Amino acid sequence: MAISEKIKALLGADYTEGMTEAEALEKLDGKNIVDLAKGEYTSSNKYNDELRKRKDAEEKATNAEKALNEIKDAQLSAEERAQKQLAEAMKAKDELNATLEAELNKAKVEKIFAGAGLADEQIDTLSSSVTPDTAKEIVELMKANSEAAVKKAKEEALKDFKSPDGGKPAPEKSFSEMTLDELTELKRTDPARYEMLKNSKK
Repeated sequence: MAISEKIKALLGADYTEGMTEAEALEKLDGKNIVDLAKGEYTSSNKYNDELRKRKDAEEKATNAEKALNEIKDAQLSAEERAQKQLAEAMKAKDELNATLEAELNKAKVEKIFAGAGLADEQIDTLSSSVTPDTAKEIVELMKANSEAAVKKAKEEALKDFKSPDGGKPAPEKSFSEMTLDELTELKRTDPARYEMLKNSKK
């Protein structure tokens, strides 16, 4: 029986023309066979040789690319190298300036919020997400809201106040505008309101 091409390939250098099937099988007994899947086989020696060749080819390609890059770098003129170094230095400078500016803005924001009496937790939360100008706007808005709330509270406290004569609403006077008699009567009838008006004049 003729020996198939697959068997010849498996035998490799051990195959000789005119070899019988029995002789071929005897030679194959001494070989390790690698299954390549889908019915394809090869000897372990041949398989390892192929892997070695492939690895060598990949290594040569890598070395060739590295050598090519080295040649390109070597071909750069002194001016091109200087320009490259300058560009890298400018980039580093820009990054440093951006970092310093961010830290400076954060410090300004923290100072603004601390001056407005915000808690440390609120300052930590807001300082990294707003600019100094925005921080000033926030503080002004907080101040306006606070003043409006105080004014409303005073109005609410005054609207139910009655004068001792006839039950008519007393005029809205400041502490300094009230007479001694009015202050005395207010302290007697509504000590809490008296203290509030007294403190509001400070």
